Amino acid sequence: MLRQDCTSLQHQASLSKRKKFQSTQFSKVLEYLSQIYAYVVVDTASFLTDVTLAAIDLSDVIVLVTTQDIPSIKNCRLFLDLLQTLGLSVSVFCSL
Repeated sequence: MLRQDCTSLQHQASLSKRKKFQSTQFSKVLEYLSQIYAYVVVDTASFLTDVTLAAIDLSDVIVLVTTQDIPSIKNCRLFLDLLQTLGLSVSVFCSL
C-alpha cells in the first residue's frame, strides 16, 4: 500500500512540472500543418480556451455543431457575437 502511495505522489509531482501547452505553440503547429496539407481539421472542446481561440483565429471556415435545444442555440448566438466582437472574418456553418 505504501508503494502505491509513493508512486502516486511521484506521478502527481511529474504532472505538476510539465509546462502547459500554450496558444502560441499551437498556432505555430497549425501554421506548419497548413503549409503541408490542404485541409487541417481541429476538433475543439465545447468551451473556449486560449488554445481554442488560437485555432479560431487561424481558421478560414468554422463548422459549428449544435443541438436544437434553446440553451445550445443561445450559446451559438453568443459564439457568433464573440466572433463579430473579435473582428474575425471567417465563414461559419452551423449544423443542427
